[in-house]
Amino acid sequence: STTYVTFMVFMGTSLADGAWSRESAVYRVSGVISVVGGWFFTALAAFTAAFILACIFYFGGPIAIGLVLVFVAVLIYRSHRYHGKRMDDQLAFEQGLDEGTMTNVQIVELAINNMTIILDGLKNSLDNILDALAAEDLPKLNKVNQKFKEIIKRAEKIKRKASKALDKISDDQIEAIHLYMLVADYLSEMTSHGNNIIKDSLDHVDNNHKPLVSAQIEELSFIQDKFKIRMDSTIEVFKNRDSGEAKRLQQDLQLFVKAIRTARKNQIKRIRDHEVGTRNSVLYLHLLGEYRNLSMFSDRLVKVLDELILDPVEDQPSIRA
Repeated sequence: STTYVTFMVFMGTSLADGAWSRESAVYRVSGVISVVGGWFFTALAAFTAAFILACIFYFGGPIAIGLVLVFVAVLIYRSHRYHGKRMDDQLAFEQGLDEGTMTNVQIVELAINNMTIILDGLKNSLDNILDALAAEDLPKLNKVNQKFKEIIKRAEKIKRKASKALDKISDDQIEAIHLYMLVADYLSEMTSHGNNIIKDSLDHVDNNHKPLVSAQIEELSFIQDKFKIRMDSTIEVFKNRDSGEAKRLQQDLQLFVKAIRTARKNQIKRIRDHEVGTRNSVLYLHLLGEYRNLSMFSDRLVKVLDELILDPVEDQPSIRA
């Protein structure tokens, strides 16, 4: 076809001109494979499936037809059971905020529990993603990416439930729900930024771009270690309701941002000295930006705790346990 000829001419001329490099070759080849392979795969898959079923029905007769129907019924049943289990989990999760079943303190505890689960999952996923990125371990990157999708779903579920609970609260629960909603919103934002780190790392390795240099890995590992400490401290501040620790953690934000700024300056020097390529720089600078965004939202978590519970304004009732 015209599309096929165009792609092949494009590949041949660019290869002859010496325009191929590790940074661009993957896009040239994958474009052709995606288009041409898509045609053949779709046709082959449809033909194969139809041929297999036709043979089964022809040679097996009514018995084969019955067995196929039973197999399909089993698949439908398993899918329905899995969906039912998910719905039961969701109902159990949402039951805690039903009208009249939770006190202010219990609502805050639920927010802390949700935050602990999300932040623990986030920091562990980023740990694994940096290890896989350094080793260019594509299977591990895919595994972390799939597992993190569950964390994203949970964060979104928490956020949706917070909005649904608004019409079920009493006047004395407004501040507690306010805290719950803000925590849910910030957790959702943090999982979004964490997902950006995971997806960008996965795409970089999947497209066979040049790996990060050792200095970049060391800088990212240092920032990740600082980030984990910050997440652990945030969880402890919420659990212990420690006003002094909350203020210290807010002040330490600038130290974390300074570490990111230092890493960014080092990257600029590497670009100037032609030590790294364009794709490398795009990935690295984006990762630094996402870590900065994560730190900002973690700081907002601490601030909302400080303003609503630890040190509320005078006309606002405290819900501190």
